[in-house]
Amino acid sequence: EKRWIVDVDSKDETELNAVKFAINKFCNPEGDKVHSIIPTKNGYHIITDRFDVMEFMKVFPDVDIQKKNPTLLFLPESLD
Repeated sequence: EKRWIVDVDSKDETELNAVKFAINKFCNPEGDKVHSIIPTKNGYHIITDRFDVMEFMKVFPDVDIQKKNPTLLFLPESLD
């Protein structure tokens, strides 16, 4: 199974919830695609199933989606 990482560069929980809502409700396939949310220094990484990126980018053009890039998901010392 492939997973994507949606990089939200904001600590604003309202924005985080808006991104999660858009992924689950407006991006095909419809349904719960969010598996985990990991805090980062500048915001959050949202681990998801695949979804329609073109629809998502219409609402959140500045949010980065990592599909194939290896990335560090959690480094506790970086959050201080």
